[in-house]
Amino acid sequence: MSKQVPDYVPGHNLLTGKSVLITAAAGGGIGFSAALRALEEGASALVISDIHERRLAEAVDKLQQAAPQAKVSGVLANVTDEADVQRLVDEAEAFTGGRRSRPFPPIPPQAWRRRRCMRVRKTGPKTGPTAGPPSGPTRELTTRPPATGRK
Repeated sequence: MSKQVPDYVPGHNLLTGKSVLITAAAGGGIGFSAALRALEEGASALVISDIHERRLAEAVDKLQQAAPQAKVSGVLANVTDEADVQRLVDEAEAFTGGRRSRPFPPIPPQAWRRRRCMRVRKTGPKTGPTAGPPSGPTRELTTRPPATGRK
């Protein structure tokens, strides 16, 4: 018994006229796929970032070819560096028109540490089940979020 692969679902214009910022989008994984889907959903401006310069340029070219009507930009940034993140957001705001549709308050690093467990290595944060074993100097942050009362 073979299973039939369903047809690809076309975009529904859920992001028409919106601007989108996606990090880690220069590879062939979920970041690039999310960027492509944002364009399929009608995003008018897309900013992607990654730490790999060549792959970033290639991804921008592929995305621009996929949606010639959209503005696409790539920003070389390391999201484990707060200064790079701020520069990324500043460049994205300048490229897309300078304002966020939903302003969000700055979250200090201490607040992030309180909300989740994180393994930090020399190369940056690795979280979740794919973090793997440590490969260098490691600092474990084991603070857990407050209990919600559910078991």
